[in-house]
Order: sequence, then C-alpha cells, then structure tokens
Amino acid sequence: MHSFYSNFLDTFLEVITKAHRTPVEKFEFPLTSNQDYGWNTRPLIDGQRTDPRLHHPRQNSEVTKYMDVAWRVKEQSENMN
Repeated sequence: MHSFYSNFLDTFLEVITKAHRTPVEKFEFPLTSNQDYGWNTRPLIDGQRTDPRLHHPRQNSEVTKYMDVAWRVKEQSENMN
C-alpha cells in the first residue's frame, strides 16, 4: 500500500513540476506557429549602452519639455474636478 502512494506522489509531483515549466523548457522545438515568435528570447547582440549606434537615450527639447508640463497640468486640472 505504501508503495502505491509513494509512486502516486512521485508521479503527481512530476506532473505538477512539468506543468509549471515554460514551453521552451518542456519542448526542444516550438509546437505551434505562434510559439515560433519569441521562442528564442536570448538577445542577438549584447545590450551595451556605450555603443551610440545601438543606444538612443531619450532627449528632451524645449518643445517636449513644454508639452510635458502642459499635459501634466491638464491631467491635474481634470483630476481636480
């Protein structure tokens, strides 16, 4: 009797563990065409922030600073009413 429960528990734990894995961990290749997108999530190149060809930080001009303040004021005035 003890052997039955032990085997049942082992099988149950194996099923639960496999259910919590991601598809990439479960299968070697994608099973559906939708899984093709995003199957390989490793970046193609290193995300170095020092290379100006690849890194474009946000830059604010006078216009964007003005509109940022204008939208913030508008949102605050709408939330007050």
